[in-house]
Amino acid sequence: MDAAPASQAIEAITSRLAQADANPTETEGDVTSESLFRAVADRLLLSDDGRGAYQRITEHPTDDEAKDAAIRTLQFELERDHVFAARIQALLAGEEDPEIVVAPPSRRSKWAWILGGSAALLVIGLAAAAALAYPRVTNSSTPNVATSPSPAPFGPTWKVIGDVGVRANDVEFHSRYGDLFATANVDGTITLWKVGRKARLARFDSTNGMPASGPAEMRSLEFSRDGRRLVAAGMRGSIEVWNLDTGRLATRPFGAGRMGVVNSVTLSPDRQTVASASADGTVRLWNANNGQQLGDPIDATPEGAAYRVAVNAVKFSPNGKMLATLSDDGSVSFWNVATRERLRQTDSPSSTVGTAGDELVYRPDGRVVASVSASGVHLWDARTGRSIPVPKTDSIGAFAFRPDGKMLACASIEGPVKLYDPTTLRPVGNPPPGGFRFVDAMAFSPSGKYLAAAEADRGVRIWSI
Repeated sequence: MDAAPASQAIEAITSRLAQADANPTETEGDVTSESLFRAVADRLLLSDDGRGAYQRITEHPTDDEAKDAAIRTLQFELERDHVFAARIQALLAGEEDPEIVVAPPSRRSKWAWILGGSAALLVIGLAAAAALAYPRVTNSSTPNVATSPSPAPFGPTWKVIGDVGVRANDVEFHSRYGDLFATANVDGTITLWKVGRKARLARFDSTNGMPASGPAEMRSLEFSRDGRRLVAAGMRGSIEVWNLDTGRLATRPFGAGRMGVVNSVTLSPDRQTVASASADGTVRLWNANNGQQLGDPIDATPEGAAYRVAVNAVKFSPNGKMLATLSDDGSVSFWNVATRERLRQTDSPSSTVGTAGDELVYRPDGRVVASVSASGVHLWDARTGRSIPVPKTDSIGAFAFRPDGKMLACASIEGPVKLYDPTTLRPVGNPPPGGFRFVDAMAFSPSGKYLAAAEADRGVRIWSI
């Protein structure tokens, strides 16, 4: 089935669903008409998963009751996650750049989260198969896309894919869909974006849009390794875990009133445990499914400190057996998750509390941890806690490892983004043009193709490297 019939099928289903929304009793039968159902079935044949669903569909007769059962099979086979629901919303709304406001169920409109009903499931099947059948492309002909090659030999070629106007403290790429990324916003919400588009794809808001009684900034977010959950926290002192399969909170926000401002959150590789780092100097572990605190808080005050020091960042190791924490004096501690024992602590790069950054990253192989402070980037051996000698860098505000571990992107506090060889911290190529400075957070896409940088006062920029 080529693109033209597919487009016609999408238009037909969009039109029928619009009619059904306006006159449900009159058009419900038309929505599941044989022609539309066949269009979906034909579309499914373009993918391996779709063929499996199609085989089950063809086992049923064509009466409406059996079709509904077949559609439920489509849901089981092809219902993926928030990404597909967002694309369905785009079809229904007839918008090129859709926005879904994801709120608790009491505030969601009929089509704000589309996971129920036969008609919606037909479109889920069509949208899922369409997404699998066609490669994603970035529109490089639009005015907001500029190309600036680096003259350095063997250096990166930077392309500004686009900017999004949101005040964000953190940015992360989706772990499965490399052209999607999320931002933790100053207004207390989380936003999902698609590379190359300025409009929001979705917004997660646990407050139902009600004004916050105090500071509400989101400070930190992280996708689960399988891309099915997202955890976030910030100034409110509560932690949110969103289920991206359903678009709903996995549990009520938890932790408020126990620990003050949450500076950082991380999700274990198996999605079962959340670790939080707080301004009160504690690290806490939580059941990601019900929000229950697991045991007593861990006092993460650096050994030898005269008083409690804030914990700026926390990260699970790639195997989930260890936690690394960054204290406000710049020292890094490594913890056994099972026993909560501090295994080792690094030296502090500075004797002054408050000079550490809030960035802590494991190299993908888990053997090296990178942290930042006013004196630059620091690399630590995760097995011994010893410093790995590297050249001095500028004062760094944010950084990120490329997923293959072979590149480190850094943004100096007042300077541009630069790429480094992570083993030597030697610069690679030239920085991108454009003067994007004061970066608060950075992230690579899973393939390493895209790099995102967030400024709390300016927005988010995406480069293709």
